[in-house]
Amino acid sequence: MARLGVCGDRADDVALLVSEVVTNAVRHGGARDEDHVTVELTSEDHRLRIRVLDGGGGLPAQRRPGSDGGFGLHLVEALADDWGAAPGEVWFVLAV
Repeated sequence: MARLGVCGDRADDVALLVSEVVTNAVRHGGARDEDHVTVELTSEDHRLRIRVLDGGGGLPAQRRPGSDGGFGLHLVEALADDWGAAPGEVWFVLAV
């Protein structure tokens, strides 16, 4: 993160959001056992863009948080400067 100019609280935000989105991809992505989760990270103009692809075809969606989880995309929405989802993918952008 330091090489990308990400430090302090923003580095913590990146780690949390990547963890949440990758966990969602593994648990809910609909990929087969032989599929892979791919994390793409790009940095440009003090903005970090992270894209997680899960190999499944489902459209990621927020669900009501509860004792069994459901917080991931709500955290992305709260902490990211921009984000979106498409079948098999979630991406978010953070200013760093």
